[in-house]
Amino acid sequence: MGGPKGDGDAAEEAGDGKKSGTPGAQEGGASASDATVFAAGSARTTATGDERAPWAKPKAVYHDPSIPRPQDVYLIRVNNCNSPFDHVWLERSDDGTRPIHPLEKLPVEQFIDRNVPESEPVRPADVDDTPFTLVEDLKGLTELVNKLKDVNEFAVSTCN
Repeated sequence: MGGPKGDGDAAEEAGDGKKSGTPGAQEGGASASDATVFAAGSARTTATGDERAPWAKPKAVYHDPSIPRPQDVYLIRVNNCNSPFDHVWLERSDDGTRPIHPLEKLPVEQFIDRNVPESEPVRPADVDDTPFTLVEDLKGLTELVNKLKDVNEFAVSTCN
């Protein structure tokens, strides 16, 4: 139930011991080189010898046995219930209603970059002193692109 293609429950098997969903069963039965393997209530058609069935997927290694599995190392029980995630390692607030984020305990001064040089903010020029250009055609757009290649910042007004 829900396993990879080729695996199934015993209830899904046909009366003659062959699973009806496999290509061998659709072609009128398994060939002489195929064997049906029964283990723990499931049936799987496997190829004997070096040849593999064309529908069989290559075996994938999902876990390196030399790496310890997290559920064995940390001994944390898996909670598969339908509820919001609640991190087990976070401290709770004083009243216990919410978890405290680890960065919440740090002072705000620690996040301020002290290497930024202090400078006075530059006031923009008055609107009356600023030249404006209305771009209406391709030639004007090309000139604007050439000017904008040399500047660090610019402003665009999309109003009429």
